[in-house]
Amino acid sequence: MEEKRTYELNHELKRNGCLYRLLAARYDLPECAFWILYVLRSNYALLTQRDLCDYLKQPKQSINTGLKKLIDKNYIELSTADDKRIKYIEFTEAGRKFAEETIDKVIEAEKKAVTGLSEDEKEILFSVFHKYTDLLEERFELI
Repeated sequence: MEEKRTYELNHELKRNGCLYRLLAARYDLPECAFWILYVLRSNYALLTQRDLCDYLKQPKQSINTGLKKLIDKNYIELSTADDKRIKYIEFTEAGRKFAEETIDKVIEAEKKAVTGLSEDEKEILFSVFHKYTDLLEERFELI
């Protein structure tokens, strides 16, 4: 029985991921670039490449590739702070407009999907998913 449940859970996780991959493709973005824009749009602080790696749980190379794609499309630019080694990622005007027309719609759809759940369902979903991820992480460390 547990094997069937594990299969169902993995199927739903893959289905969920597929929804975002399809949106990224619809917006003519590599998946990593889509998630970079998503994080930038959802976060009100200036972020660095390291911040994106930490949040998205992606290697520096993947984030760097996504950033280069977004720079090439003129959606973002890198700016330096007092410490010249640190570069912050900021939207260009074209990038801000693109994000308003795309990423903002994704975030709004997610909010509406969550509002389709009762407060109890939200609590259960987030609580159980966090617990499952923690338990999975523990088990994977033993492999």
